[in-house]
Amino acid sequence: PDIAKSSMVHLCVLCLLLLSSQSDFGGATNLPCPHSLPVRSPRLSMACSGTLADLLVSCIAEIVLSGEPRLECIFSAAFAVLANVAPHVKTFSPHSSHLLMQMVAMLSSPEFLFGQPNRPDYLKAILEAIHSAVIYQHTANLPLLQEILLHSDLFRTITAMQLPQPAGTPTASPPLNDDDEPFVPTTEWFEGWKQELPLKTFELLFDALAPKVKQSSPADLAPLLRGTSFAGVLPPPPPIAVRRYQANGYSHVWMTQVLWGVIYARNQEIFDPSRIQLVQIMQIS
Repeated sequence: PDIAKSSMVHLCVLCLLLLSSQSDFGGATNLPCPHSLPVRSPRLSMACSGTLADLLVSCIAEIVLSGEPRLECIFSAAFAVLANVAPHVKTFSPHSSHLLMQMVAMLSSPEFLFGQPNRPDYLKAILEAIHSAVIYQHTANLPLLQEILLHSDLFRTITAMQLPQPAGTPTASPPLNDDDEPFVPTTEWFEGWKQELPLKTFELLFDALAPKVKQSSPADLAPLLRGTSFAGVLPPPPPIAVRRYQANGYSHVWMTQVLWGVIYARNQEIFDPSRIQLVQIMQIS
């Protein structure tokens, strides 16, 4: 997307983050999605046949899987929205559940994960959201449980992940911006975030269900899960944690630029374009 569209996406995600911290928002995402929404993406079109929670997952997948560098700065806020609603979502559709697995695969790929120092935070955030959905709504969230079991190799790969190169001879990853220093993954950095990944619940699921899953085809998983008791398998759910918007220097500068950009666009006759530095002025013939 262009700069204007990226800014609009950023603003929408921040608004959703503020809304998702309200107690009634999570439950409201279980309502059916309006079928008349004007969407163009195949991901979003499929989500419109489900709930608002499915639409939310599809929108986040559009941001994460798009490969657009400008949108990476809002990954954290997008996953915070997902984590806020996940404990309240009664069931994610098969399509949404598959998109969640696609995002986990992308965020855990070494090419992405080891590229910048803050990227493990995105992996941790989406795993926390999926963990919350499993812990609080495992009885009805069978499509999500089924996708997790079908992607058990993905979770085991994350658990067994190691730093690609021996400590002391890492290869620097190119910076996102020209002014950034190249990032060099270190053993200390790797071990710091690796031990914080919420993988224990998934390991418990795999240990308890692996024998049954091996004897079943993918088509038989849903009946198998419906007849399975998770008592004693999953830990008791902790109190629901709410992620709230926290003001920071980046968001403050960004919001200032957006607001003044709107002010300039609507009042160009009172400004001298040659003296404006806060926003980029583009002349269109």
